[in-house]
Amino acid sequence: AECLSHDLRRAERDLVRFFELTPDLFCISGMDGYFRRVNANFSRVLGHPTADLLSKPFLSFVHPDDHDRTTAVIAGLARGELCVRFRNRYRDARGEYHWFEWQAKPLVGEGMIFAVARDVTDTMRLKALSAAACAALALFAGRTEAAQCGNSAAGFEQWKQEFA
Repeated sequence: AECLSHDLRRAERDLVRFFELTPDLFCISGMDGYFRRVNANFSRVLGHPTADLLSKPFLSFVHPDDHDRTTAVIAGLARGELCVRFRNRYRDARGEYHWFEWQAKPLVGEGMIFAVARDVTDTMRLKALSAAACAALALFAGRTEAAQCGNSAAGFEQWKQEFA
């Protein structure tokens, strides 16, 4: 019994080390929409205390425009589907949004989801700025077709909405 107790303590220490080792955001959530466990990076990136993240449905932190897509992904996870490179926005304590790219695997029988998110906000900003610059260049050059810059008009509108 003492050996088993020692092994459990060691497994818990290893899990904590693993959770805190990565620069990514690691979490375990339930199918009920609540985080069960988050690593310290969630609080570092979002500025919300861990207790707040665990006590509120995670959809309460998701950008309203991303609720339907996020709910659809959670429904897929509940059916046993993997989540690969799903992007949505989470609100930080200052009211600003961060783009997260998620990888998740469900344990349907246990009602749990194990997930990793990476903050891709800077990548999304660069992508939007690049599209906006391309759109401006196209306008300057007298071209109005969005196809000249890979749908730059849509990229410029997205940039205006999210980062202006």
